[in-house]
Amino acid sequence: MAKKRKNKYNHYTEDFRREAVRRSEDPGTSAVEVARELGIHPGQIYNWRRQYKRLSDKQF
Repeated sequence: MAKKRKNKYNHYTEDFRREAVRRSEDPGTSAVEVARELGIHPGQIYNWRRQYKRLSDKQF
């Protein structure tokens, strides 16, 4: 019997991404700690931060 393969790409909800970024920006908490708790790679949080910063810069 073949093993079920995990999807190559995980899609996270907007709320999940925003909460991860918000938590990683709390004083005394790092993106690495939050990523470990959520089971994602820390680089993903840094990518989301950059995306949200770029989006908010365009809004002004």
